[in-house]
Amino acid sequence: MASRILFIGGTRFFGKRILANLIAHGHDVTMLTRGEQPAPDEFGHLDHILCDRKDSSAFENALDGRDFDAVIDNVCYQPADAEQAVKVLSGRCQRYIFTSSVMCELNIDGHDERLSQYQPGELDYARNKQACEEIFLNATGFKSIVFRLQNVVGEDDFSGKSGLLTHHLLGSGGNLRLVGDKDDLYQQIYAGDLETIYNLAVDLPAEKTARRYTIGAAPIAVSDYVAILADALALNVELEWINKSDGAALPVGVPYPMNVAFDCSALAQDFNFAFSDYAKFLPRIAQWYKADHS
Repeated sequence: MASRILFIGGTRFFGKRILANLIAHGHDVTMLTRGEQPAPDEFGHLDHILCDRKDSSAFENALDGRDFDAVIDNVCYQPADAEQAVKVLSGRCQRYIFTSSVMCELNIDGHDERLSQYQPGELDYARNKQACEEIFLNATGFKSIVFRLQNVVGEDDFSGKSGLLTHHLLGSGGNLRLVGDKDDLYQQIYAGDLETIYNLAVDLPAEKTARRYTIGAAPIAVSDYVAILADALALNVELEWINKSDGAALPVGVPYPMNVAFDCSALAQDFNFAFSDYAKFLPRIAQWYKADHS
């Protein structure tokens, strides 16, 4: 069923894919951004509101008289912005979908990443995201869903992280020295999966809202991860593992924290969704990076 959707911010990477998928499914989408990035041409004549949400008066005026079936907030990380959104949109949207992060549960600096039970992160970003989550989940003017995303990978990643290991493999002919050991793990989410998940969230039964969902594929050994990339590039990989104490000056880093793995079965069950396998999406990323940098 077509819905009226407000999409706030975050349209350069996976947000762009979410937007395109919503439009393809016939939803009536309004995008609200500061306008630093123009709306992609493939969106057609998208209703695009130019507004800095941090300007509370401008935000309220921009949305005056508008109602939505769902709001997707892909950028909020300050509690004051969350409070303003609740004030302006309570009673004017039925569902608020907030993009958060697994960083809420991590302290990367000095954190023992092998712990199976994580404590709330104490970095400013983590604390702010935690506070935003609570504000949205406790709102009474609409139902909320919080998505805690694992590290997102995919084609067209402007941050450079998705292509970093491919870059190192191409530059070294497949010979890599990485800090850690053969049992270290990655856990990630493919950007292509998010476009489906967010579309499903718009029509998710109400009894499955008012909760957090952690989003990520099953963990994978870093050695297997690198092997998939190397195979896609037709390279024979040679991995050398360096102790953490000896790796401070190592020029080749890894783009994501290791051994940070969460149970994401609740989303898979409630959304009837199967996460893409690394063997399917990593070759796409490797080939995209190679073609984009050839």
